Amino acid sequence: MANEGLLPADALEKNAPRPIPPLAGFWFRLGALAIDIFLLRIVFQLTFPLLRTPALQMGSWSVFLGVAVAFIYLFLAEGPVGKGVTVGKAILGIRTTSLLGEPLSPAAAAVRAALLMVLAVPFLCAEWTGHLVLYGNQTAIFFAAGIANGLARAYIVANAFLCVLHPFKQGVHDLAAGSLVLREAGAHNLPAFMEQAAVQASSLRRRALQVSGIAFAALSALHGFSSYRQIFSADAGKQIAFIQSFAREFRSGPFEPFYQPTRLDVVLKWLAEDNQTTTDPLSATVGRQTEANTRPTSDAHVIAIVFRARTAVRPDIHLSSDTVDSLAGRAVRWSEQQITEGLYPFDRESRTRASGIFQPKFLAMVFVEQCNLLLYGQEQIIASKVKPMAIPVGFYRFETEQWLMDRVRETSETLEEQAKETIQNRD
Repeated sequence: MANEGLLPADALEKNAPRPIPPLAGFWFRLGALAIDIFLLRIVFQLTFPLLRTPALQMGSWSVFLGVAVAFIYLFLAEGPVGKGVTVGKAILGIRTTSLLGEPLSPAAAAVRAALLMVLAVPFLCAEWTGHLVLYGNQTAIFFAAGIANGLARAYIVANAFLCVLHPFKQGVHDLAAGSLVLREAGAHNLPAFMEQAAVQASSLRRRALQVSGIAFAALSALHGFSSYRQIFSADAGKQIAFIQSFAREFRSGPFEPFYQPTRLDVVLKWLAEDNQTTTDPLSATVGRQTEANTRPTSDAHVIAIVFRARTAVRPDIHLSSDTVDSLAGRAVRWSEQQITEGLYPFDRESRTRASGIFQPKFLAMVFVEQCNLLLYGQEQIIASKVKPMAIPVGFYRFETEQWLMDRVRETSETLEEQAKETIQNRD
């Protein structure tokens, strides 16, 4: 009876608090990366007035300025300056170390930062595809960009799997640099953890590499097959032929032309944001069209041709009144021909939307200087012109009636199917 009411000998050990895991999990690391990207974007936005001039001088290469700044930041924070702590890691209480828990060497920090730059590849592909496709073999460029984009995305997903499944929570960049990401609160438990994990580390590491490798191979193959089908399809052939024709017709000086179907109110919003007015005032355009009862409204459809210059532009040379007028005349004639002859992308099938049919009556030309620093970009409108197009009277009326009849027929068929299902359910 002397021991009645006493705790078992191992009770304190069983109820002792569990030690804090020394390794930072996937969500800690993803959160720190998101914070760092957000802060870098703010820095780019605040310093953009200073970076705009060198970015314009670099032209299309300015996107790599953003990559270089991100690399330098990660290299210094993970290595010689921050000793493994970026701003995001400091906020979440984690840091990068060597396998022994010591700061990374400069070489290891450089390797780790370089492999993290693979995250930028999809954005680089999007930026450079739009630039190169106007100058080279469009099919080859689209296919190469699709493959590179697919490989980068597959690598990112496979790397995420590796960070989750690896016994030491290491991604490819960690394995290459010989690094770990530790929680500050549990870093002192690293030696004991490594000793305990060593027993099963080999099999767990092998499984993590196998799963990540399978994910990478499967996603790469899937994306490659999808890219092949899209690029070598009949629709892609039409798009590529259109891009070639469009680029030949409108490429002018430092400007790269891009076609964009939109509405008149959207164009007016663009101009208002940059304190621009059209060189052909909309009031005059409206006045000329009023008699024909085609006064443009806020939802009037517009073919917008955006001329983007990735370098500094001299308006007196590149945007003289004669140059703009000549381009505008060619653009209106080209657009009228594309529409009336039903050529892609102005054929009825391509212009049909769920809410109606794109029926442009105006053409807008917008000239912009574009700077893209990867994490932050900005376009500045430097000139514009809006002109009406001479589309034959009643040209759009027939296809509108046809579209309405199609919608009525589809609605009727849907209601009939629903009625049949209701009757069947009752029976």
